[in-house]
Amino acid sequence: MAYHRLRLTLIAAQKAPGLASSSDLSTAAILDLLGHITEAAVHAEHWATFLEALESHYPETRMMLFGHENGRPTSALTFHRNFADGDVRAYAEHFVDTSPYVERGLTKLPVGRARLSEAVISNDDLARTEFYNDFIRARGLGCYAAGVIIERNQRRSVALSLADHKDDADRRQGQLRLLDLLTPHIARAFRLHGLLDRERQQGRAALLVFETWAHAALLLSSDGRLVTMNRAAEQMAALRDGIALSRDGRLRATTETANAALDQAIFACAAGGPHIAVNGLALPRLSGGFLNAMISPLPQGAECDGALGKVLVILVDADAERRTPIQWITTRYGLAPAEARLAALLVQGDTLAEAASALGIKLSTARTRLKAVQAKTGCHRQADLVRLALSMPVLRS
Repeated sequence: MAYHRLRLTLIAAQKAPGLASSSDLSTAAILDLLGHITEAAVHAEHWATFLEALESHYPETRMMLFGHENGRPTSALTFHRNFADGDVRAYAEHFVDTSPYVERGLTKLPVGRARLSEAVISNDDLARTEFYNDFIRARGLGCYAAGVIIERNQRRSVALSLADHKDDADRRQGQLRLLDLLTPHIARAFRLHGLLDRERQQGRAALLVFETWAHAALLLSSDGRLVTMNRAAEQMAALRDGIALSRDGRLRATTETANAALDQAIFACAAGGPHIAVNGLALPRLSGGFLNAMISPLPQGAECDGALGKVLVILVDADAERRTPIQWITTRYGLAPAEARLAALLVQGDTLAEAASALGIKLSTARTRLKAVQAKTGCHRQADLVRLALSMPVLRS
């Protein structure tokens, strides 16, 4: 969703009146640059493509998008055009410590407003520095630059600079106008990239835990197609006894009635938000008995090979030997014995009514115990309790 919000923002900016005249580039050229920024928000390697497109409008200009962390250049965020690799390496290994642009500009100039290099140090003063004589001049690099600080915080600073050999006033003013136009979108792309990266990391972590579960679990996309499943689900699907996968990757039950109920539950969870969950859906097995299905949404999703899983399906064989992975929760959250027995049945896929019957207690009593379990564990849905119980690798024998 964050990616789509950025794209809508960029589209709105692209349609703003006077866009081309403010930067001396055509509207089509700016649309192209904004498109590359949008792509870089999702995958950072597209910053190289963005600089390539930018260079097409300013041939031979030396360009660098670079980040500094703790005063040192970071290779994870260094993209350049018309710099030799040796120049970049020499800068990172030595000349960054002598650069007046780092000392005076990167740490002190206002964020988000493009400036000419003379705002940092005059040409006369620059000519007397080691940075100019041993780096810029010795390597034949241009020193007439326009640049902008895109972001600066305690962790890092990020800047974009364009440098030429000649002091072409019109060209440099055009660069300033373009940088002022692009900078808000570049800064927004960096913020979005951080958000998406955190979501990807959470998704990867979730999938690592997911594979350790003893219960069969499948991750489905918002249209109900398989994104991934753990080994227990692979084995269950291979038996085609209760569930199977269709040729188009959809989870199928053994009867039309069960299929309809399964599809309805999956699409309700995909469309209904985090408060929707379906517990205790019975899927008949050809060999007799049932699989209990627990279906719940994943509001933030979990990514696998570029596909986003939005619905989690956990399947429990109601007739299989019961293995109750509840002991560590009992110890960690201080569940009373009666609460632990109820939680164990819910983790195995029983509905609350079935668990109450099995324990020989009233449904109202089961509800009271469930509320106690929820208060102690922070799990407000049966599927959340299952995920918590199955999150320990020791469950797989």
